[in-house]
Parts: sequence; structure tokens; C-alpha cells
Amino acid sequence: MRISLDMDSVIAESVLPTVKWIQENKGQTFEVSQVSSWDWIQDTFKLTLPEVLDMYGKIWGGWWNEVPPTEEDITSKVQKLNTIGDMMIVTSANPEQATGKLKWMKKWGLQNIPLVIVPYNATKEALPFDVYIDDRAQTCLEVAKVGKLALVYRQPWNAGLEESSNLIYIKDLNEAIKQLEERGVSC
Repeated sequence: MRISLDMDSVIAESVLPTVKWIQENKGQTFEVSQVSSWDWIQDTFKLTLPEVLDMYGKIWGGWWNEVPPTEEDITSKVQKLNTIGDMMIVTSANPEQATGKLKWMKKWGLQNIPLVIVPYNATKEALPFDVYIDDRAQTCLEVAKVGKLALVYRQPWNAGLEESSNLIYIKDLNEAIKQLEERGVSC
């Protein structure tokens, strides 16, 4: 069983430095609790895609060390997922972001997990994975549509999806582990 584990907002809390970037570059105070859609940055601050990519370049290229994990004990949870199936961390990144993401993974003891880079905003359903743990609603919908298992990492911007047998909300990685173990998923 092949498992795709998203990075941003699933294992790495990249929204926090995004809010910092907004305060420093747009002069506005913004709270994570105000995020209500996937495109919140473009919608709220009228940023173009190149500006968004530049922002994430700054966050991951320069501030990677300030990005906290989304959960306590993230390393052991990710390692546990890796024993359940053949897992890879799948994320969007340009070269500057990828370097920071690799440094972040090393800091948190995840350097032995393969990192797969996809284009920004790409859907992942065509990738050769059976299970996807992701926070992007569109990705999860597309994954479920092709009959794969989408474990939706609950965030304010992905609320409102209709759950089914292969599209399930999880509040944390322990729930992902439980779902996979209950289904008898293994390598």
C-alpha cells in the first residue's frame, strides 16, 4: 500500500509563518482562525500566483526553521505511518522551497522519508498512491473520485466535504493511523 502524506498544514504548520509574512509585507494582522478557503491568500490579499510562490519561497527558503509541526510528536506519528505502508511526503515546491522543506524534514528526523515534489496547486490523484493524507479539498475530492482513499486532514479551509467510504475527515495523524489499521492496510 502506497501512502501520500502532504507536508504543508498536514505535518508542517506553514500557515503560521504565512501570517507572519502577511504582517511584514502587507502590514495587516491576520489570524489563522480567519482562514476559510484554500485560496484565502489570493482572495484576501489579492496576490498573484507568482507573488504567492515568492511568499512561500521566503517562508521555506528563509524561515523553514520557524515552521512548527502541526502536532506534538510528529516524528513518531510519521514513522508509524511509514511502517503501515510505503509512504512518501508529497508537496508542492520550487527549488528554494524544496531546500527548506528538506532541512525541515531533517530537523524533525524525517530525512529518510522520500520527498516527492509536484507543481503548485497540482492535483495528486494520478500519482501512484493508494492513500492520500491531505488538507486540500480539491485534491481529496479528485482522489476519492478515482476510487482511492482520501484522509482529509481537517483544517478550516476544507470544511464542508461530504464524507464517504473513501473520503474521511481526520483530526490528526493518530486518526489516520487508526483508519489504516482498521482497514487492514499494509505494505
